[in-house]
Amino acid sequence: MPLLLPALIVFAASALAQRPDGPPPLDPGRPSGGRGPGGFGGPPGGVREEINLVKQFDKDGNKRLDATERRAAREFLAKERAEGRGQFRGPRRPPRDENAEPPKPGPRVTLADAKPFPGASLYASNVLRTFFLEFENADWEKELSDFHGTDVEDVINERHDMDATNETIQKILADGTPVELEFNIINRTYSEGRTAYNTVAEIPGTDKRGEVVMLGAHLDSWHAGTGATDNAAGSAVVMEAVRILQALEVKPRRTIRVALWSGEEEGLLGSRAYVTEHFGTRGGTPDPSERDLPSFLRRDSTGPVTTKPDHARLSAYFNVDNGTGKIRGIYAERNAAVAPLFEAWLRPLHDLGATTVTLRHTGGTDHLSFDGIGLPGFQFIQDEIEYDSRTHHSNQDVFDRIQADDMKQAATIMAAFIYNAAIRDEKVPRKPVAGR
Repeated sequence: MPLLLPALIVFAASALAQRPDGPPPLDPGRPSGGRGPGGFGGPPGGVREEINLVKQFDKDGNKRLDATERRAAREFLAKERAEGRGQFRGPRRPPRDENAEPPKPGPRVTLADAKPFPGASLYASNVLRTFFLEFENADWEKELSDFHGTDVEDVINERHDMDATNETIQKILADGTPVELEFNIINRTYSEGRTAYNTVAEIPGTDKRGEVVMLGAHLDSWHAGTGATDNAAGSAVVMEAVRILQALEVKPRRTIRVALWSGEEEGLLGSRAYVTEHFGTRGGTPDPSERDLPSFLRRDSTGPVTTKPDHARLSAYFNVDNGTGKIRGIYAERNAAVAPLFEAWLRPLHDLGATTVTLRHTGGTDHLSFDGIGLPGFQFIQDEIEYDSRTHHSNQDVFDRIQADDMKQAATIMAAFIYNAAIRDEKVPRKPVAGR
């Protein structure tokens, strides 16, 4: 956000009022912002397009102007206006009465002068609420005037003293007065932010270093909450699993590669792009009407598989993406050859509660990108906890819903599976793939 004057709000209470019949409706053809006839922006025809300065002078690219950048912008404005450019006409004012006494500033009041009334209600008629602003530069009034009519004045980024604000709210609540907060949230779309990135790291192998065992989880989430169970939990589990292996100083035969995917919520975009780049593709749907649809809206591809050299080098991919619950087993994805192997790997882990190997298929997450082109890709079975009933894609998907002990158990089992896959003589068995 553009920054003009960072302000410290120490104490504030305000009310807005208007006539019962409300203000006149805005002319839809007129720019918004309260700049109507005789208003802040001047009379009709007196408002011109604002001057854009932020992009030009934001040298560090943080979407705001610091003191040095604002100084350069003001020097530029002064030069432009001295040469007759960059003028912004304000409202016409009535001629001043020459005999009128010029205005004088009132007494200066500091924070120490404001007497607290902790027991007074918000709208107590005998208490004057005081609003204090602290500015970072002494000529803030001149700076406001200089930036009038530019995009710098659009947003004044305020620095809130939250401790004081919270204390004020608590005092009002203690008096029994309800507190209402109103927020004006402005969302912006940044056209340059169209590229998403996967995060990939690995532990090098030894005698079979050219072959790879992968584990992963998606790092992106939905906007309503913080994405704790979908899927920060899975991301933390896979990172903890490789940390465990590193701490044990194991020397895996195969390279162990961990991936945190982007774009899963939009259709497995991160993992699909990775699989396409490194392992291969499957021919698209024969239905021509689906060719222009986003990938997540198309039916599963049914065409022939085209592989790349690394397709033969991947042993298996293991995914976790069903919330914060304990791992209870694994979906074998209709791969009968792998079921006895997974049962053997789970046997030492029965005391942790992981006992089940099912041939069933499960969907909705990144192992499908691997399974779709004939690679062994698997998702673990997890306790539901509150995943489908409360947290999944909701505003309840927050840190408080995380079960720490369950995640430790899941990381332990993930580490065991990855280690077993990385040290065995043969790669994980594959199932037959149609179209090859």
